[in-house]
Amino acid sequence: MSNRAKKRAGFTLIELLIAIAIVGILAATAYPSYREHVRKGNRAAAQSFMLEIAQRQQQHFLNSRSYAATLTALGFPANVLAEFPANTSVADDVAPFYTIVSSNLGVLSGPPPSFQLSMQPIAGSLQVGDGVLCISNAGYRARNCQSDGTVEAW
Repeated sequence: MSNRAKKRAGFTLIELLIAIAIVGILAATAYPSYREHVRKGNRAAAQSFMLEIAQRQQQHFLNSRSYAATLTALGFPANVLAEFPANTSVADDVAPFYTIVSSNLGVLSGPPPSFQLSMQPIAGSLQVGDGVLCISNAGYRARNCQSDGTVEAW
């Protein structure tokens, strides 16, 4: 039996390098898309939470003819500004990425009564470049609502 007749087992170094290069190229293109998908999911969870607050505000308005000045008046725990309600999807999906800024919650000057709620991305999180999320009683919903007037609709 000659050496040529013997079949070689395994892969050559060139074949392995080509396979590794292909996997690397696929990973380099897929990872940014994955991160963007996760960012959009986190944003959607925060927007859903904000819509829940707005819905509770509207119900409070129907009951008392004024908007609630605090989130505790809407049925949220007293420490909701420091920590989202425990044992909820909000605590897992929103809290690591956003913080509530509620300086104008139910206390905007008027008549008519109004409110505005904002959630800011936490520094160092995946959402950092996502901008501040805002919602108001007038149906105003925006992303990137900065003090310079720049807004981007949800």
